[in-house]
Amino acid sequence: MVKQKLLFVITKSDSIGGAQIYVLNLAESFKNDGFEVAIAAGGNGAFADLVRAKDISYITLKKIENTLNILKLPSAVLELNSVINKYNPDLVSLNSSMVGLVGRISCYLTKTFNVFTVHGWSYTDGISPFKAAIFNYIEKGLKTIYTSWILVSKYDYNLGITNNTLISERAEVIYNGFILNNNECSQIQLDDKLVNIVMVARHDNQKDHKTLFNALKALDGYKLYLIGDGPLLQANVIYVKEIGIFKNVEFLGYKNDVLDYVKKSDIFVLSSNWEGFPISTIEAMGCGVPVIVSGVGGAGEAVEEGVSGYVIKRKDSSLMSKRINSLILNKKLRGYMGVSAEKRANKLFTLELMYEKTKRFYLSIIEKL
Repeated sequence: MVKQKLLFVITKSDSIGGAQIYVLNLAESFKNDGFEVAIAAGGNGAFADLVRAKDISYITLKKIENTLNILKLPSAVLELNSVINKYNPDLVSLNSSMVGLVGRISCYLTKTFNVFTVHGWSYTDGISPFKAAIFNYIEKGLKTIYTSWILVSKYDYNLGITNNTLISERAEVIYNGFILNNNECSQIQLDDKLVNIVMVARHDNQKDHKTLFNALKALDGYKLYLIGDGPLLQANVIYVKEIGIFKNVEFLGYKNDVLDYVKKSDIFVLSSNWEGFPISTIEAMGCGVPVIVSGVGGAGEAVEEGVSGYVIKRKDSSLMSKRINSLILNKKLRGYMGVSAEKRANKLFTLELMYEKTKRFYLSIIEKL
């Protein structure tokens, strides 16, 4: 039997976010299931190292950029055309907005079946109106090129229908899935005299650390651990000093052992301006940790309100403060929500479930060949 060939493409390799983890987990699952798999991404950063460590073929893209540049778009398309023609995949999985743009044009020109996975539309709420308007217009145009869509949340599916940027017959909602290392961690030590709060997120415009900082200003009895790097890191350090909570906050930067911190924390918070369907949230739930998330994009779809955690309106630091404080003061409530979160994650958001649904969707497209 001839192995079916899949090519996963994503814009950046210099950071490891939810979209990169999604691609890596799916590619490894397909590889273990007998498919021939390769991943192409911009540059040779930390993500490339992870891919190679999994013994998955990695292809470096030199022309793709994370920002829209019309003048450089043709060279990016031609480069990806060359990769597709050389690798000759049965299907290309496109991930992230710029790869969605470049990739759909390349797949049209090379007559290659493709799936664009929307990890949050580039015109979603929270993105600047100017940028959103441009990408809304682009997505409407790209809809006419033959493609299929995976939406990682119902929110993004409904947004695509409302804005006429997808075709429902060729689209499916498939939630992200998580995988946990169940090994006990012994080296990570958090403060056992305080309630430990963790947020895993890059310090950039997508995330909203300041709302969390403002929510914590009037609270006591906690320690906040921030995992992630990014361009706004130093600005956030300055801000927590200005509002007087610096002694309660640890900026840990980029970490490879993220889940070791999450497992030993008492509360997980993800404060954001926009999201698709964050893997970090379902990982925290899988660790048995109650979660508090901003109700943006599909982020809130993981949470059963008041049972496994809380969903907070974007930038509502007052309500976020009340919810965090209720968990700080009530250990029994934290325990109940943690158990509920773990049960929900293991029922609805596992990697195995995501993989089986994605495989069925991919094969339904490949079988049209």
